[in-house]
Amino acid sequence: MKILSRAAMSIILLAAAMVSVSCGVQRAVGKAPSGAAEGTLRTAVYPAPLSYLGEQKWGYIDKTGRFAIKPEFSQAERFQPNGLAVAGKGGKVGLIDAAGKFIVAPAYNTIAGFSEGLAIAQDDGGFKVIDSKGEVISRTYPYIGNYSSGRAPYYVMNGDGSGLRYGYLDESGNTVISLAFEDA
Repeated sequence: MKILSRAAMSIILLAAAMVSVSCGVQRAVGKAPSGAAEGTLRTAVYPAPLSYLGEQKWGYIDKTGRFAIKPEFSQAERFQPNGLAVAGKGGKVGLIDAAGKFIVAPAYNTIAGFSEGLAIAQDDGGFKVIDSKGEVISRTYPYIGNYSSGRAPYYVMNGDGSGLRYGYLDESGNTVISLAFEDA
């Protein structure tokens, strides 16, 4: 039964993709609803998989079920209030805009959701803070948590390897509370 439902979903999504291609690609991006935070966008497209001959690709469908951004990604997350979404190719992730264009090339293992205009990205070297343009604004650390109230916790190993020391980064990616805590 599970195989049948996966196959049926693949056929439905393939048909939707074919209709989308024949009718043209539509984008549903606009201004935020009144009362929304300044600088936020309303993006009415949602991640959707398309499987063909065992290969699964992700794209974005609009509310009618048509692909607004063609399925070409190995993974895709929902658009965030800043109009960006985490999407992947070749085992790495980057950030795409509402047109499906990478504004941050897929060079990271993970990118957390934006919080207070900043995101935590992890590559093979560690964690770093990036802004909505993909600019790295911090040093690389073994761990950085999400921002809350203008601060993000981070840690480094003690020099003798005996444990961890935590501190906090400010919104510029600089240490604002030095590495003085055993927990954060």
